[in-house]
Amino acid sequence: MEGLKTTIAKGWFKFTKEDIFREAVNLYGVYELISGNGEILYVGVGNLRDELLTHLPSGSDPIMGASYFRYEVTENIDEAEKRQKALLDGYSKKHGELPRFNRKIRKRKS
Repeated sequence: MEGLKTTIAKGWFKFTKEDIFREAVNLYGVYELISGNGEILYVGVGNLRDELLTHLPSGSDPIMGASYFRYEVTENIDEAEKRQKALLDGYSKKHGELPRFNRKIRKRKS
């Protein structure tokens, strides 16, 4: 895990269906969703376009309040999960807890 960055270098895109189809690729990776005031709400992993679409208000797993997204492509799902862990570890060290919607998901899985 040493040497993994704790931020995604890519810029932000509006969290709309149109921007997801225009900007997100259909490959594995890790992504962040933020609110309009810059709060990171969720750090996710998977097939980027498919996963992002599920988090829209009309999707099967909405992240309410998300206004922007950014992502990073990885070679496979295992690499994506490593990046997600590094991003969540970095966030936890800085803020003392996980992003709001990652806390809810972790509780559901336990």
